[in-house]
Amino acid sequence: MNKVICIIQARLGSTRLPGKVLFPGADNKPLLLNLFERIKKSKYIDKIIIATTKLKNDFKIVKICKKNNIEYFRGSNKNVLDRYYKCALKYKAKKVLRITADCPLLEYKFIDNFIYKSQKKKLNYFSNCYKRTFPKGYDLEVFDFKTLEYCKKNAKSKYDKEHVTPYIIRNLPSTKFGYIKYKRNLYKKYRLTLDYKSDYLVIKKIFDNLYLKDKFFDLKKIIKYLNKSKIWKLNIKNNQ
Repeated sequence: MNKVICIIQARLGSTRLPGKVLFPGADNKPLLLNLFERIKKSKYIDKIIIATTKLKNDFKIVKICKKNNIEYFRGSNKNVLDRYYKCALKYKAKKVLRITADCPLLEYKFIDNFIYKSQKKKLNYFSNCYKRTFPKGYDLEVFDFKTLEYCKKNAKSKYDKEHVTPYIIRNLPSTKFGYIKYKRNLYKKYRLTLDYKSDYLVIKKIFDNLYLKDKFFDLKKIIKYLNKSKIWKLNIKNNQ
């Protein structure tokens, strides 16, 4: 099976929740570091790179990477597509797994299952968030370098350059495009991404209650905890 380069896009300049990727999580470590540690055991990921910007404020992310021996790349702030392309080019990626740093609850077993299914189908692009059934915050996309390069050369709009993959989704032939859905729709009831203060409160409570028993707690354990504690009610309105 082909190895995959995982590129995590991360910056501190969020308009809705500035600095969110460095908010304290489990063990009082930054959430970005929690994410890295939860996915680095993947057997299908060859390398993990934090792709941040060249802005002065994002040097804080670089410092954390250096301190923890994490590879990083600095590129455009607004043209995230260009940042991804140049990062993938530098590391000679054949397959790219795209993760955003506002999804700190992702873990390696979920990722390995996703990558396995994507490579079994031999597609140019594969996603679990094209038709949403997984909670927002458990988003994964994998695509080959040639597809990313095609997108880089042809995408012109500000929206496409900021969000990386919409051009691929709109223009890739259906025979080269695939996605998976969960057995039931969790998207409308649970929210695990980090955009607002209420999102952080939910994510922090999940880490506080599950991490000590199992550092690599999975989606099933998260859902079980959310149902028992009812804290999913704190941020579900943000999905609207």
